[in-house]
Amino acid sequence: VSLALMIPTILLFVFGPQFGFKSATTAAFELRFVVAYAVVAVYAYAFEKTRENTQLRVSKQNKELNNRLAELERLKIKLEKINSVLDERVKARTAELRQINTRLDTELKEKDILLKEIHHRVKNNLQIISSLLYLQSQSIKDEDSKALFDDSRNRILSMAMVHENLYQARDIANVNMKDYIKTLTAALMHSYSNPDVPVELELVVDNLPVTIDKAIPLGLIVNELVSNALKYAFKESNKKVDTKSLTGHLPMIKVSFKQETCPGVKLVVADNGRGMPDEINFRESPSLGLQLVNSLVKQIDGSVSLLKENGTRYEIIFKVV
Repeated sequence: VSLALMIPTILLFVFGPQFGFKSATTAAFELRFVVAYAVVAVYAYAFEKTRENTQLRVSKQNKELNNRLAELERLKIKLEKINSVLDERVKARTAELRQINTRLDTELKEKDILLKEIHHRVKNNLQIISSLLYLQSQSIKDEDSKALFDDSRNRILSMAMVHENLYQARDIANVNMKDYIKTLTAALMHSYSNPDVPVELELVVDNLPVTIDKAIPLGLIVNELVSNALKYAFKESNKKVDTKSLTGHLPMIKVSFKQETCPGVKLVVADNGRGMPDEINFRESPSLGLQLVNSLVKQIDGSVSLLKENGTRYEIIFKVV
């Protein structure tokens, strides 16, 4: 464009006189005009080149952008295909897991039913053994031998109650100790009841779940300690006692089973009776019941202590877990 403007102007100034055109300006003016026009032409040329280069660069960038857009479109299509495949896999896996969960739920319910049935049958068998012992004891004339049969029968019943508790419970892995101790002590109070010495029973039991491997030893411990208190704590030789115990208070047995902050659970069996003689060491007692208590405490990894103030008080501490 700039050359197209410059060439006619230069030709006009150079060959104008030959064709009868007379210059209205001086030679100096003509020179300045030509130089100015040449400068304008140069700027016009530079602008034109810049515009062309800009167009080329923009065109190149547009091409690159179009290529990128095309690549992104291909990636989008590819991702959509991958997502579709993944969705199908997720749906298939979800359906498979749902079937597995359904099967596991069914198997778990079947196992629960089987375990409950096992507990039920064990409980029935133990009750049968207890009944046989009771029938056998009826033919025994010796009172000491008969008492041994009764003690064995109560121990068996204490174990049977654990299985009955699990059979009736929703959670077949843990025994509800509150219900268990309440039922067990009530049975002992009935078994060893003495109309000459009415004994009150106080229960302070937390609703703590305990596994069967610790519930049975705990039940046997409670059985031994409560039955010992009922048999010996409120007796003085063969004499009858009044409605007050030897300590001047109403005869009472207390069973406490509570969660301790440290180190675990505390089981307390106490009475306000005559107390254990000082010369007897309960850890080395010839009594089968106390030997059994010490053995069972070791079995549950616990510790036992005896306090002889205002009667007899056994404290057993152990960890549930």
